[in-house]
Amino acid sequence: MRSTLLLIILLAPFIAAAQVFKSVDPNGDVTFSDQPQKGSEEVEIQPVTTFTPPRLTTAPTPTATKKQPPTDYHALEIASPPNDATIRDGSGRITVNVTVSPRLDTANGHAITLDLDGKQAQGPSDTGVFTLENVDRGTHALVAHVRNAEGGIVRSSAPVTVHVHRHSVQRRRP
Repeated sequence: MRSTLLLIILLAPFIAAAQVFKSVDPNGDVTFSDQPQKGSEEVEIQPVTTFTPPRLTTAPTPTATKKQPPTDYHALEIASPPNDATIRDGSGRITVNVTVSPRLDTANGHAITLDLDGKQAQGPSDTGVFTLENVDRGTHALVAHVRNAEGGIVRSSAPVTVHVHRHSVQRRRP
């Protein structure tokens, strides 16, 4: 009997908290309270909506996806500028367009790089359009490479020689 009385005393605040009363004052303001007031009415509280998520199942281990065999490129060439072209640009800018056939295999991580005088100048790129800036005057060799995801060379173009003419401060006209 004592334990039942003690249980009721301990649960009394929770039972009282379960009651909500609504009252409206003369200005039309609505007030909710856990204490009944003059002219208030008890609001019936609906049970709380709960959600039990479904049990997590372990996802199947993905099988190793088969890599496509590497693409065998038939052609890789520098389309412009043409071989032995003379570039007259005071800023030393050269726009290089590279074509590849079949289409560049970007799914396997292939990309195009451009070498100027034996050193990589631009890339990797998947468009084949490069703009070299401030190239020194003189004769230069351009070579394009298709590289795989590891950086290895898959195919190289034939070298293209270009001659860059820029104004020189050493040669002043009288």
